[in-house]
Amino acid sequence: MEFSGEEFYLFVLEDAETGRLLGTSSIVASAGYSEPFYAFCNDALIHASRELKVNRKIHALTMLHELTAKSRLTGFYVDPSLRTGDGEAAAHLLSRA
Repeated sequence: MEFSGEEFYLFVLEDAETGRLLGTSSIVASAGYSEPFYAFCNDALIHASRELKVNRKIHALTMLHELTAKSRLTGFYVDPSLRTGDGEAAAHLLSRA
């Protein structure tokens, strides 16, 4: 079985008639392959006590490793003119790439 490694992919959305650049997206095939990759989650921890009548929500930043070796989006840009109307389908296509 082969695994993806350091591959980097850049997708470009171009208007074929005018040659105008309308958007880009890029991904790394495998996060954490050649250098450490850290992701963080903003968790809310609840500390409560009925006896003391205390209920506190505390935010904690937690380091995750579940995303290591997953594909990672490294860039995404869509021309604002494509965010509504007929261009929305083209922007959606780029996001799928």
